[in-house]
Amino acid sequence: MEKEFRNTVIDYIGNTPLIQLRRVASEDMADVYVKLEEFNAGGSVKSRVAIQMIREAQEKGVLVPNSRQTIIEPTGGNTGIGLAMAASILGYNLILVIPDNYSKEKIRMLEAYGAKVYLSDSSTGNDSHIRLVKEMLNEHPEYIWLDQLSNMGNVEAHYRGTGKEIVSELEQIDCFVAGMGSSGTISGVGKAIREKFSNANIVVVQPKGCQSLEGNSAPHKIQGLSIGMIPPILQGEVIDNAIDITYEEANEMMKQLACKEGLLVGISAGANICIALKFAKELGRGKVVVTVAPDSGRSYLEHY
Repeated sequence: MEKEFRNTVIDYIGNTPLIQLRRVASEDMADVYVKLEEFNAGGSVKSRVAIQMIREAQEKGVLVPNSRQTIIEPTGGNTGIGLAMAASILGYNLILVIPDNYSKEKIRMLEAYGAKVYLSDSSTGNDSHIRLVKEMLNEHPEYIWLDQLSNMGNVEAHYRGTGKEIVSELEQIDCFVAGMGSSGTISGVGKAIREKFSNANIVVVQPKGCQSLEGNSAPHKIQGLSIGMIPPILQGEVIDNAIDITYEEANEMMKQLACKEGLLVGISAGANICIALKFAKELGRGKVVVTVAPDSGRSYLEHY
């Protein structure tokens, strides 16, 4: 198994930078650190998840390398990129289903990797891509659905990877902030942080009007967050607070980060960092707040 992953682009997933914000945070605020996941091969935090799920499926014999089996997955794009990288290296076919209101740049990128992309009708709900995958599986039961929303490999990737990397670099964490899409990040990183820093406040970010934890499922423009359901893998016991954010707040933070910190991040990162800064102001000096920038802003230039 390990031999198949050696000396490939997959080796460059993990061990991403953790940087401190200096210009958008003031001296009277807590220190704010951001894990920059665009530095993974594939450009996002979801590469960790994709590779973990494929590794586990191969260990169980569900997937066999070079078999040309077809993997199918609903995705906002980033998990799809990780799956596409692995599929091209390991000899699988890949079908990805994406809501039609998601980034056109990301869709073109997935097609460039060789994936076959289907678009779901986003006007039918935030989970339109998930429902379309289920319909396709009824017609093609031979397809392999790794299902990041139910696959505990998603949580494990963030617990053993993202989370352990963060706690190994910091001697103190008072608050961790992350959005919830598949819920792998908040669940896995939250668990790793809580094990070492038992009093840390674990905060989930939700688009205003579409709070998945409260059962709300209204359309919104913050890609990657609140997908219209509570994912089965959510480890709700690690969450202390859920905070709402508007698209306008997240969008403005994206622009400030690019101009003041030299960070071109995606829209969900703008949401995470905006809320992290609010907690940093509330906690004050001497405290530490950590969050995640799931991907780069290169796929979201229409928001800038």
